[in-house]
Amino acid sequence: GIALIDSLPGHIYEVNPKFAQIAGRTLEEMLSIDWMSITHPDDVQEDLDNMTLLNAGKINGFNMEKRYILPDGSFVWIDMKITPLKAENETQPCHLCMIQDITAGKKAEEALKSSEERLRTIFNAAKNVSLIITDAQDPEPKVMEFSPGAERMFGYSSKEVRKCT
Repeated sequence: GIALIDSLPGHIYEVNPKFAQIAGRTLEEMLSIDWMSITHPDDVQEDLDNMTLLNAGKINGFNMEKRYILPDGSFVWIDMKITPLKAENETQPCHLCMIQDITAGKKAEEALKSSEERLRTIFNAAKNVSLIITDAQDPEPKVMEFSPGAERMFGYSSKEVRKCT
């Protein structure tokens, strides 16, 4: 999605249909709000800090991942790119905001992290010996993980075993 935004108060001048769709609003609604009103409260300050640097000419643009709050209270993760535009009236700077919905990727990332944490807990709690090695077909396989049970049985720490392989 793409929008043209007033860099000082954050009012949205123009927006394309994709931007409005990602933000969960109509084109008309988008033109009556500012970006701060739809940005998740936890993400506003970082965005404001970047806008201050942009407006002061200290940066030429910025990228950030942040959340927009949808009308139902849920949120959508976006990857946002901001670039300033030359304005005829320099007292009223504006910028181009380009967004992409990255919610699915963020959810997959969180699911993977949760799965890894569960696996780590099970691995570390195992009473038996567990090893995780690189592909056995690898000409020089390496031990990636060495369970606490293996440390007790063999008398070597996981760090020592990884260093030797």
